[in-house]
Amino acid sequence: MNKAETTIVTSCFLYEDKNQDLYKYFDDVTPVFAFLVRRTIHHIRNKLNGEKESNYRTRLMKEYNVTNRFAKAVVTTAKNLLKTFKKLPVNIYTLLMIRKLKSNS
Repeated sequence: MNKAETTIVTSCFLYEDKNQDLYKYFDDVTPVFAFLVRRTIHHIRNKLNGEKESNYRTRLMKEYNVTNRFAKAVVTTAKNLLKTFKKLPVNIYTLLMIRKLKSNS
């Protein structure tokens, strides 16, 4: 049986004038996170160059001065994106076949 994942999205509005530090933090962290996720995807595709995942996370922590929690989030996000990328062609093919079958009937 397949494990189902659910993502809950909430919204919260922050007053920019009262939360300058938080806005600055997100502006600083977002590009680093995106870069590290892309880098991690590359490393995972290459089997982390023979490196254990825990050692890879430790190296991320030391090289980029991030917390263990941040490094875990990077690796988890990269793994989930890779799963999505692998399933994407199958899903697109399935959708195209369904459309074709509907148009023929």
